[in-house]
Amino acid sequence: MAMAKQYGKRLANLRVRRQAPRGATVLAADSAAERFYATESYEKRSSGEATKYTLGSMQEVNSEYTKIGIDEANRVGDQLHSGLKAEGISISLDLQGSVPLNIHIRGASDVDVLALHDGFITKDSSGVRAQAGHYTSLPGSVFDDMRALRSRSEIILQRVFWGATVDTSGAKSIKLSDGSLKRKIDVVPAHWHDTATYQISQQKHDREVRVWDKVAQTTIPNLPFLHMKKINDKDVFADGGLKKTIRLLKNIRKDAEEDGPTIALSSFDLASLMWHCLDSILRYPSWQELSLLNTVDSHLETLASSYALAASLNAPDGSRKIVDTPEKFNSLVRLSAEVHAIALDVLRESNYLFGLLSEINRETLRKGLLDARVSAA
Repeated sequence: MAMAKQYGKRLANLRVRRQAPRGATVLAADSAAERFYATESYEKRSSGEATKYTLGSMQEVNSEYTKIGIDEANRVGDQLHSGLKAEGISISLDLQGSVPLNIHIRGASDVDVLALHDGFITKDSSGVRAQAGHYTSLPGSVFDDMRALRSRSEIILQRVFWGATVDTSGAKSIKLSDGSLKRKIDVVPAHWHDTATYQISQQKHDREVRVWDKVAQTTIPNLPFLHMKKINDKDVFADGGLKKTIRLLKNIRKDAEEDGPTIALSSFDLASLMWHCLDSILRYPSWQELSLLNTVDSHLETLASSYALAASLNAPDGSRKIVDTPEKFNSLVRLSAEVHAIALDVLRESNYLFGLLSEINRETLRKGLLDARVSAA
């Protein structure tokens, strides 16, 4: 459970995540190293440490840091594209994951680059375009082509980025770090698969990505652009509120794991859980931003109180259940308790009268956070 005395450490961790290079640490809240970090606007919006931590955890990472990651991903992708083209393999490039979705919490976040084989596509044979004969069969084997894409990509990236660490041991991605790279980049060999839905809509978000697994020697279906669209669409309606709650949970999860066991919920899981939140409680002006903490607390409390309800929820892209193991449900219960403890501390900071109460019930907490005000962003 989060205690008030921990917020100095959590704020220090938050500053490091948002501004420092990968691997940097701050040993104490009053460390001289903290002078390295610029004061951000969220730190001026409240004097309470729990409140600062909550507000800061919601905010997007500075766009300059994000741009560096995307630029580095494009640089790696362009080098791979050129190298493969020289060997007669054509690819297209795209980004997936938390960075393009803008729900990352690190200034030095990893960036995922999809390297999509352009030599072929596969399709759902029941789709309208397939039935109408719009696809041409090509000689060769999908598996052979994907094996070649993966193996040649490994060789090219090791050659071009000779001063970096190029880890080829992963089943689904080639991981690059250090050397001339300012960010860690994951290259994911894959190919397009035209689903029956895509054959009708011709919309990118309905198109499936088949990721090559070099260990299993097969492809794995994924719908990254449908997930991104679902999150983006709801966040637009919520005036940014959905992504704020996702970032908040990702930061809380990270800090909670420093004080206890791993919380077995991925970034995808956290985003998917909050996507199921009611639209009406995600839209608040910046001066009422603490109401989003109430939203998260209430939503997770409801899910954590019912295994059946939590286990029934599908990911936004429909690919699977979100809470699909007992371990994930137990992690959800622990994360809910972390959020609730922070909510109580924030409420006590919002009005000294709440600090005089030995116990605060849910109704008082809900009303108190909805009434709480902070300086506008």
